[in-house]
Amino acid sequence: MLRIFLAWLFCIGLACAQIGGPAALNAPDDGFSITMPAGVPVPTPTSVKSKYSGKVVFTKYQAMQGPRAYVVTLVPADTKDPKKYMAEAEQRLEKSKGELLGGKIQDTPFKGNPALAGRWRNESKGHVIFNQVLIVLANGKFYTVEFTTEDQTDLDKSDTQAFFQSFNVTK
Repeated sequence: MLRIFLAWLFCIGLACAQIGGPAALNAPDDGFSITMPAGVPVPTPTSVKSKYSGKVVFTKYQAMQGPRAYVVTLVPADTKDPKKYMAEAEQRLEKSKGELLGGKIQDTPFKGNPALAGRWRNESKGHVIFNQVLIVLANGKFYTVEFTTEDQTDLDKSDTQAFFQSFNVTK
């Protein structure tokens, strides 16, 4: 009977792990760490065509928790002039689709690195979605930390803010 109970506990533990609770993500090769509320994602190399810089290759880490998405992306950055680079990034954000919540993009250092932050309301496939974005320039990389949800009140929840605050540049 004890063996059956222990086997049952083991299976429940596996099921809970697959649901994806909070987990530390350490990505030393990509130079960052963060606590992902929805479990540890697998990095996905991706490329897109950008009107600003041609083909852009980046790495994306994404974890889902119901309709909530927790994402970190890394893009190599030309950092010869960080101020100019961040100014160009801010211009791109201002031109992005959707309604900027709070009126403006915040130019705010994040843990000693140049950073931009903002919140948006967008429509996608008939659904309203809300995004909070933090863009950090460090170690020759452009880190984007993003949270997406269907419920605007999720943006102010403590676990959402803990996700952003847990981001650290490690190199």
